[in-house]
Amino acid sequence: VWIDMNENENYTARHECSFVQAGDKFIMFGGRESAQKLDIYDFKNNSWTSAKSKAPKEFNHFQATCHKGFVWVIGSFKTNNFPREIPEDNVWLYHPPTEKWIKGPEIPENRRRGGAGLVVYKDKFYLIGGNTIGHDGGYVNWFDEYDPIKNTWTILEDTSQARDHFSAAVIDNKLYAVAGRHSGGEGGVFAPLVSIVDVYNFETKTWSTLNQDLPTPRAAPGVAVFNNELLVMGGEGEKQGPAYKIVEAYNPQKGHWSSKADMHHPRHGTQAILSGEGIYIAAGSPTRGGGRQLNMEVYNKDKPNGKPLIASVLKSPNSVE
Repeated sequence: VWIDMNENENYTARHECSFVQAGDKFIMFGGRESAQKLDIYDFKNNSWTSAKSKAPKEFNHFQATCHKGFVWVIGSFKTNNFPREIPEDNVWLYHPPTEKWIKGPEIPENRRRGGAGLVVYKDKFYLIGGNTIGHDGGYVNWFDEYDPIKNTWTILEDTSQARDHFSAAVIDNKLYAVAGRHSGGEGGVFAPLVSIVDVYNFETKTWSTLNQDLPTPRAAPGVAVFNNELLVMGGEGEKQGPAYKIVEAYNPQKGHWSSKADMHHPRHGTQAILSGEGIYIAAGSPTRGGGRQLNMEVYNKDKPNGKPLIASVLKSPNSVE
């Protein structure tokens, strides 16, 4: 079931944002509303506060990812001017213990986009799909690898489907690119939707597609892996009206989709967090297109876990020969 959280809701109602866990905190930032403000949820104290530092850009339409104690932003728009949002030029890292932003390396000019999916697999980042010109027809089927240790950007084999407004996830050694649409093409801003699910096998380094399409095609749903199933939550469709609150799950072992309990609140344009024994989701738009809400809820059990992030200290002698 879904459980409505009884938190103080002292944070920014926003959509097209990211919602990510870092240590023992949840961080919400970016989006259409107050994009540079970071809202921090302390799940041990059930309270929200605002970070002192602000994001360097108005990040929106991105899947932030926490890795090695940093929150990474790769594949985001940096402006909020609909319908031609401009992709960000650089990789950015946020360090929660010190509230510092680090400007990372430049993304190759011909691979910059927002609205893309981002995952980590064996200490490397993988960026899938996205849109090069906001909502104006620049959807792509690109697939790139960024190695932060070697600081290298590698162009990999394209996926079968161009898509933006989606999230990606990894189960075992496979990446799943699910949902999304072609924003700004012949179907307009909100269509056509992408029903085909692309799957990348990291061991064989090959793409394939699921035999069963996503039952309810939609854009900008929350995506998370729970009990070894791929859950797709909410999203928006081609028709005007409320966003979706439906939840569908793909089981790789059984090879089929099933329906899960609906969320209490329809929403699109936000991210989901798997923590402990539950999936947490908040914010997003309750209607197709622009809109905003708070309404955090959790699937299964409200038992998050995470260890505090602590800033490391580098010790060295005062002088050396």
